[in-house]
Amino acid sequence: MTRVPEDPFWKKFAAEASRVQIAVDVFAFPSQYMDLASLGALCKYTCGQLYYYPQFNASQDAPKLRHELHHNLTRTTGEAQPSYATHCISCRVMWCL
Repeated sequence: MTRVPEDPFWKKFAAEASRVQIAVDVFAFPSQYMDLASLGALCKYTCGQLYYYPQFNASQDAPKLRHELHHNLTRTTGEAQPSYATHCISCRVMWCL
């Protein structure tokens, strides 16, 4: 069952970020309840990604986090086609919660 976002703020924020071509990636490390459906909508509508680390344990999860951060910070986010006169510029924002 898909969870419906509870907070409409995130969907409105996502629409504004998408309008100005900003992708939002969220790294979530919850130790208690977190509305992941609302944060997921933010990522979904901005073409970002939600990285979820339940019960984060630095000694166990550090390699996975390091790998995902490295991938996120070094990947190509937009490529301009040589035949086009304009170039695509992409901006990514990461939030750690």
